Amino acid sequence: TSPSVSSKHAPESTLSPTLVNYSRFAYFRNRFDFDQRFNHTLPSSLGFNIKPTFDEAIGPPFIQVSGIASVGNPITGPRLTIQNSYEANDSLSWIHGRHQFKIGAEYRRNLVDAQQGIASNGFYVFVPFPMSNAIAGLLIGAPVVFLQAGGELPRGLRSHDFSVYGQDEYKLSPRFTLNLGLRYQINTPYTEVNDRLAGFRPGVKSTVQPNAPVGLVYPGDSGVPDGLVPTYKKGFSPRIGLSWDPTGSGKMSVRAAYGITYESLASGQGGMLQAPISAPPYLQTRQVDNIFLSAFGIPGPTFADPFLGENPFVPGSFPYGITHLTLANDLRPPYAQNWNLTLQRE
Repeated sequence: TSPSVSSKHAPESTLSPTLVNYSRFAYFRNRFDFDQRFNHTLPSSLGFNIKPTFDEAIGPPFIQVSGIASVGNPITGPRLTIQNSYEANDSLSWIHGRHQFKIGAEYRRNLVDAQQGIASNGFYVFVPFPMSNAIAGLLIGAPVVFLQAGGELPRGLRSHDFSVYGQDEYKLSPRFTLNLGLRYQINTPYTEVNDRLAGFRPGVKSTVQPNAPVGLVYPGDSGVPDGLVPTYKKGFSPRIGLSWDPTGSGKMSVRAAYGITYESLASGQGGMLQAPISAPPYLQTRQVDNIFLSAFGIPGPTFADPFLGENPFVPGSFPYGITHLTLANDLRPPYAQNWNLTLQRE
């Protein structure tokens, strides 16, 4: 993981003895290199006719021997992510009589560029079939399945966050203060700079990708937003709080509060990367079954050459048996309700 970089500028302006303006401008950059590979042995040097699909992931195939052990480079990874976020915030505080009003607005632009390998060097599974022992299957080169993924791996994700708020801290008396506030925010779903996203709507045929199986839909298809799910526009977050000194002595206090807070969609279903990374046909997952037959002299895919020398990753093609991870069409940003009641006494 590389170090993060951040910068912040926060000027303050006193407009009058009762009116103060606060501004903040911030930049954040983070590079996150996760699960880096150290063994870059080419599969071909081990006798496999397998071409790695992600240079940073080059290494031996992953071989899983059921109930015994696994060897080779892991199935997923590495993940290379660079995030740049730009933020501007402005708020105004005004004291008027028993009231202290605060209003403000905030805007954030998020840019995330990511790549992740998935079974980039191939993935073999050995089980107690056709032999009675998985080790025996490995010794004769009889896996039950082989899987490899490839295609267009880079993703450029973009989103906007915008919010406005107002608050009133009202001192009804020296012993009782009431806080009332309302925040409204919009967190747009992540879009991809080249629309490399795919959703799922049963029975719908895509016009953007005419060769796609029925049900797979893409940004640009009728009724499909750029970020696959609609932008949620009902993000109202009320807050209320009170502070009370029941005795007037300053040695006892009662406090209570309630509020609703919304999070961005990146904190919800599958995070921000799951749907873009797995979107076919940009990512293609090819699976070869019945390789074990070649161990008994039956022509077909072999342990050493599961694709029989062919290129399995043809741009724009859809392999049979797609694994597709996406977002619910009615996905909403996650939210939390928080409340508390405290009694303190010295």
